[in-house]
Amino acid sequence: LVNDRIIKAEAGRRGVAITPEEVAAAKEEYVRKLGLKQQADFVKHILPKQKMTPFMWEQDVIIPELLMTKMCRQNVRVTPEDVRKAFENRYGE
Repeated sequence: LVNDRIIKAEAGRRGVAITPEEVAAAKEEYVRKLGLKQQADFVKHILPKQKMTPFMWEQDVIIPELLMTKMCRQNVRVTPEDVRKAFENRYGE
């Protein structure tokens, strides 16, 4: 909870905002990465196990993650060498 407040305060200070469309897309991506086909399955089966509501999931997971991504994106530079190393680590030479 404190981390979320810090993230949201810093995003506000930097003028970083997210749109409802970005939130919706992030939710779909999150569910897809878990191998689920529909967000409804996630809401019905996964969130209750985490003792979370859809609102809590959005406010405590999705929005802070999006804000952190936007704030940190400018500091991350991926070089072709980084990509090559990641590929080799995952798939071999």
